[in-house]
Amino acid sequence: MPARIGTKEFVASILEDSGGISASNLYEFQIQWGLNAKSDAAASPVGPTLKQFYFAQHGEYPDKGDEFKCNLLCNEIQIPGVTYAAMDVKSVHKGITQKLVSNKVFNEFDVSFYCDQDSTPYKLFRTWMDAVMGANVQATDALQYTRRSSIYAADHKAFVLSYYDDYTCDIIINKLEKQKAKDTKSPGTYSNDFGVRLKKAYPYTMASVPYSAGPTQLVKVTVGFYYEYSSMRYER
Repeated sequence: MPARIGTKEFVASILEDSGGISASNLYEFQIQWGLNAKSDAAASPVGPTLKQFYFAQHGEYPDKGDEFKCNLLCNEIQIPGVTYAAMDVKSVHKGITQKLVSNKVFNEFDVSFYCDQDSTPYKLFRTWMDAVMGANVQATDALQYTRRSSIYAADHKAFVLSYYDDYTCDIIINKLEKQKAKDTKSPGTYSNDFGVRLKKAYPYTMASVPYSAGPTQLVKVTVGFYYEYSSMRYER
């Protein structure tokens, strides 16, 4: 017969040995767009485009703090699910139908951000979306959001797609956990032994951002991403 599990056994097995229940508000993400690469050659092709945008708007290149801002402003993120599509195969036995796996389907995922007064998440991801079509910025076209930009002079650029590798990059989502008391080497640190890499991702949709004259509310923007596939990283 199965043994009884009481409160003491639960505390010993889950809260002490496993470190407790996982918290949904401990996470971080990294977008491999290469904003902080030492050279553009080492960066993702998305990185130079965003650098040009920031240079036009602020007169300087973005620093590591902008990605850190997005992590702090991230209201909700999800590790996208995986689904197997199956096909029916009739068995030789009467009345039995087997479902055999035909292909693996990786679901899209959404990320929701709060906006600061600089609207940092909106500017970053809208610029990324502009890089997909029309705003393939070159070194001589730094002021892409002004009337001096060639985008205003050449209407056909609104219909020109960039190369796939020029607007995709990897996104890493890490699940953070409070370290166990026996494993904590320094207070205030988190363990990071589980994460998911989303390969060749890019934003395909940005939800409308509503403003109103009603009661004050936090401004949020939601960005949807496509990607090729996901792979799990697990370390102990």
